[in-house]
Amino acid sequence: MPSTTTPARPARSNRRTPRDSPAAPRTRKTDATSLRASGALKSNGFGTVRPLPSGRYQAFFTSEGHRVTAPGTFATADDARAWLDDQASDRRRGRWHDTRKAENITLETFARGWVASRPDLSPKTLELYELSLRRWILPAIPTPDGGSIELGTVRLADLSVQLLTRWHAAVLVAARQSSVAKYTPHRARAPHPVRTWAKAQGIDVAATGRISPDVVRAWEAAGSPKAAPAPAPAPAVMQAGRTATSRAFGLLRAILNTAVRQDILPRNPALSVEGTGKPKRRRRGVATVAEVRALAAHFPEHLQTAVLLAAWSGLRHAELFGLARRHVNLDAGTVTVERALLRVSGQPVDFGTPKSEGSYRTVHLPGFVVDAVRDHLEHHTAPGPDALIFTTTRGGAVSPSCTSRLMHHARRAIGREDLTWHDLRHTGATLAYAAGGSVPDVQQRLGHSTDAAARIYQHTYAGRDQALAARLSELYDPLAS
Repeated sequence: MPSTTTPARPARSNRRTPRDSPAAPRTRKTDATSLRASGALKSNGFGTVRPLPSGRYQAFFTSEGHRVTAPGTFATADDARAWLDDQASDRRRGRWHDTRKAENITLETFARGWVASRPDLSPKTLELYELSLRRWILPAIPTPDGGSIELGTVRLADLSVQLLTRWHAAVLVAARQSSVAKYTPHRARAPHPVRTWAKAQGIDVAATGRISPDVVRAWEAAGSPKAAPAPAPAPAVMQAGRTATSRAFGLLRAILNTAVRQDILPRNPALSVEGTGKPKRRRRGVATVAEVRALAAHFPEHLQTAVLLAAWSGLRHAELFGLARRHVNLDAGTVTVERALLRVSGQPVDFGTPKSEGSYRTVHLPGFVVDAVRDHLEHHTAPGPDALIFTTTRGGAVSPSCTSRLMHHARRAIGREDLTWHDLRHTGATLAYAAGGSVPDVQQRLGHSTDAAARIYQHTYAGRDQALAARLSELYDPLAS
């Protein structure tokens, strides 16, 4: 009987299969279908939960062709599915955003792109934005603890309320120091100590010129005292730098608002920073009719009518000094605002559009101002419809620094150190209210887009309340008789 012999099992080879061979590249399977087939993944309808060798679980889902993974792992599959449920709910409600966008872009990159995408900005506004970015938002700002904060290098995802709070405080301190140093008259020639001492002793000495030898000897006999520099007023120091800080923070807030609208950030951290309100408005000075006339008298002759026109029309500085002959109608007694002087650093003076749509307007002038303008056109303005009405002695455009310098001298001469050139516009609005103008009337006259801006100038004018009481009496008298 033939024997049946079971074939011997071949001996196990020590050779590795091609899949395990280092010569054959290993391909990591990332296809979700393949992994589910192996039982390694569990679908949750939305997203996937994967068990890890450590015994923990990982959750992820796909958005726009990219995998979005939970920031950490989970102890149980239920916890991982709960995270996926939250993500799905946020997506349905429009509250979900892709954090990778904010993780891959710095504030400087986004801010530069934001400015470049704003062709609607006027050149002057663009210059102010660039200044805030260059000076306060993007560079390193020193902090009180000796460190610094450089927001420009921070990723949008890392901008927090705490970080922006520290940055705001650092900018406020730095801007205050810069402002105080800028406006401290350290370069100005200090009064002679003899003159200062003599005034303190009640001795009448001239503000300039040669000092009497007798006064000098008396000063020497008193020990030659040196006058201490007057400290800056505390309120002025505390307010210094607040405008620059407010502008920088407002710009940063606007930039981050755009990041929220573009679904790069879930929320704007700047909105939760405390203590960032607008700086207190300086209480605007108001000149009386007599003071306006006195101010004009202390200006050079070729600019005296500019003072009168500014106070009685309420035109802005750039509007006033952008007026040409063709903008004046002496017969109708009006000036028409259709442009404004435009000054941008490093560029020649040009003309731009007025501040807003409401700024395009025609303003009627009192008769005595029309007479002053007529005389000025005859004696100080070049011929031709495009000739500027008010110029420098060399025929150039009048700059704000020029009028500020002249205003400084004139206001000191009349004893009103608080007045600025812009206060002439404020005076014009106040006089219009005193003459019986309503809020819409003044809004139109000053070229404001909203009545809220016009209301800034609506305050009690000296003597107006007394006149109101007199009118009320006139109403009462007929009833009493």
